[in-house]
Amino acid sequence: MRVFGNPLRIVGVLFLLVAWEVIAWAGVIPSRYFPPLSELPPALLGLIQSGELKTAEVLTITRIFGGLTIACLAAFVLAIATTSCEIINDMLTPLIEVLRPLPPAALIPVMIFFLGIGRELFLFIIAFAAVWPIYISTANALRSVDGALIETGASLGCGPITTLLQIRFPAAMPEIFTGLRVGAGVALIATVVIEMLAGRGGIGNLLFDTTFSNRTPETYGVIVVAGANGLLINAMFVGLRRLCIGWHISRSSQLTTDAMG
Repeated sequence: MRVFGNPLRIVGVLFLLVAWEVIAWAGVIPSRYFPPLSELPPALLGLIQSGELKTAEVLTITRIFGGLTIACLAAFVLAIATTSCEIINDMLTPLIEVLRPLPPAALIPVMIFFLGIGRELFLFIIAFAAVWPIYISTANALRSVDGALIETGASLGCGPITTLLQIRFPAAMPEIFTGLRVGAGVALIATVVIEMLAGRGGIGNLLFDTTFSNRTPETYGVIVVAGANGLLINAMFVGLRRLCIGWHISRSSQLTTDAMG
């Protein structure tokens, strides 16, 4: 997906930037709370030169992908278990429905007692936040696989594991990637939030520090970096989706073209 591939999207971004600059220079909001755009590049450059931004960015990205990896593994195991065995599904569904709506930030005070304020706490909260959209998409996709495909595989001698790996998972991949993209976005949000609440460096902690030390241009600069992280992570998963299931994208496009024709 090319974020700025459509000219209208570029126009929308330009309109936002122009509106920002007009509001800032008109003094509608005091400059100490809403600086002009021209102050953001020097502020970001200062953060880069001081090393604050690089250190925070590396820490945040490491935490995001660490927690996301754990979330993916947990989601896949849960999805395979609940879609393969009705007994497991009946046992786990009530527990999942209780845990899924819990705000991850609400767990931070409790989990500090068990995990302390360190890497384990960050990974747990991030994984807890990201696991649910991945699990739901994966479970729904595995349940929705065409029964004819499974029956054909069985007639060819495919066992449960072969059916899972060569039939069910490939057929479910388009929806699984949708869950992965949502989960990655949730992981970014959870990472920034826990860094703001628990400290220990990262983009969220840098955002907190610049805000409460009245470095307003730096604060907005860090927000821009956080948004850019979201765009880059999303673009990475879109590219990975195209690489892994390009056949599905091409087939869907062809079917749409045929239908319109």
